[in-house]
Amino acid sequence: MSTTSTTNNDRDLHSDASERRDAQVRRRQTIRLVVLGVIGVLVTALAVDNAQSVTVSYLIGSATAPLVIALAMALVLGGAVGYLVNSRRQKR
Repeated sequence: MSTTSTTNNDRDLHSDASERRDAQVRRRQTIRLVVLGVIGVLVTALAVDNAQSVTVSYLIGSATAPLVIALAMALVLGGAVGYLVNSRRQKR
């Protein structure tokens, strides 16, 4: 009989640990959704507030684009350069 109660206790402990892990996963997912929502609102506000056109000069010319597009292009290019520099360092 003691083997059965030990087995039941093991199952209960495993079940409790599993429930706690599931609760942590749900909590993390909720936090991620809230953070993504806040970021989405901020990006939308940035886009609406920076809709005016600006002239962007390149090495070989220039172009006119909404400021938010110019900012997004700078963000993407900066991220790409950072990624490439970081990946080269990791290979060494």
